[in-house]
Amino acid sequence: MYIKNCRVCKGTDLHKFLDFGLQPAADAFVTKEQLNEEEPKFPLEVWFCKTCGHMQLGYIAAREPLYRSFRYLSSVSMTMKRNFENIASYIVTNFGLGKDSLVVDIGCNDGSLLRAFRALGTRVLGVDPSPTVEFAIADGIDVVKNFFSEDVGQMISEKYGKVSAVTGTNVFAHIEDYDTFLNGMNRMLTDDGILMFEFPYLVDTLKEFEFDTIYHEHLSYFSIRPLVVLFKRFNMEIFDVKRTPMHGGSIRIFVKKNIGKWKKTNAVDELLKLEKEMKLDELETYVEFARNVNKVRENLVSLLTRLKSEGKRIVGNGAAAKGNALLNYCGIGKETIDYLAEMNKLKQGSYNPGMHIPVVSMEQMHADNPDYMIILPWNIKDDIMRQEQEFKKRGGKFIIPIPTPVIV
Repeated sequence: MYIKNCRVCKGTDLHKFLDFGLQPAADAFVTKEQLNEEEPKFPLEVWFCKTCGHMQLGYIAAREPLYRSFRYLSSVSMTMKRNFENIASYIVTNFGLGKDSLVVDIGCNDGSLLRAFRALGTRVLGVDPSPTVEFAIADGIDVVKNFFSEDVGQMISEKYGKVSAVTGTNVFAHIEDYDTFLNGMNRMLTDDGILMFEFPYLVDTLKEFEFDTIYHEHLSYFSIRPLVVLFKRFNMEIFDVKRTPMHGGSIRIFVKKNIGKWKKTNAVDELLKLEKEMKLDELETYVEFARNVNKVRENLVSLLTRLKSEGKRIVGNGAAAKGNALLNYCGIGKETIDYLAEMNKLKQGSYNPGMHIPVVSMEQMHADNPDYMIILPWNIKDDIMRQEQEFKKRGGKFIIPIPTPVIV
């Protein structure tokens, strides 16, 4: 359905500036038996709110089908593991968490972040509706298999006690209804409890033309300014922020209740100043981003078309959602890319959404001898290129698609 109000400030001064057309859900992999079936596709439009400056999707695809067949596993990536260990250590150390402290991870996936907290001695609880939580449950982690809401927050408070820290990595932008979400946080958080959410930072998204982070699961694309507006509505405040290199440039926000004891740092105002300098409160900034997205698409398609005309074989490394978003928007299919090699066994043997490129194991790619490997999870390109030194020694070359398509 199309939205009528900004999901942050409830304003109606909304403007569409980028339209990807009809697109499949980026994580909705297809089985061989489903190849001839009609694939659900939904409008993918990006809008800007002139009232609060929030960038968001204008059309909301039904949420439940997007997650009930979710196949992403956090534990597959060593980069993610290191990031989770860093988050857990920082929160436990800086906010005085101990053996009686309860940490709740929203969108806990396979439990990777909660394992890091558990290793540091805290109590842990996950909330996630996707089937990937079975890996966490098998490891002895309690999980509420549901979308988080005000009712779920009340239930957690009554059953498990008040919560000292809530985390959410790459999940806050997925939320459709922030009212029920943040009301639920208020219900279960201690007075001095903290929220920590990490997600791609709009400053980096715009500067590096990271349009592949735009897909149906990601309803919001946040800068600090609209977040200040959002949390103020719920008697909360962002008291610290930290930029990280995750996902091509992310930000961690630390949020407290207004009555909480934590002091606000200068980092918040510094980023608000940066956003003002970048004119993130002006529609033309986003219109220019849309023009740059089209240029990146044209350059990437031109590069791959030239290589194929020269008889080169191209394969993809990774079948992540962002890669699927890029391939669909650019119209790059199996006539260009032979297959996608993927570490996650849950994806192997399927076909990527939309373009139906087969997904194979990393072992199959290593036994093959392609000329080029396009690194679709380009945000971890350094790790991948280190892992694929043998491919490089055999004369293979890497293609990095974003921010400017290049051959390495």
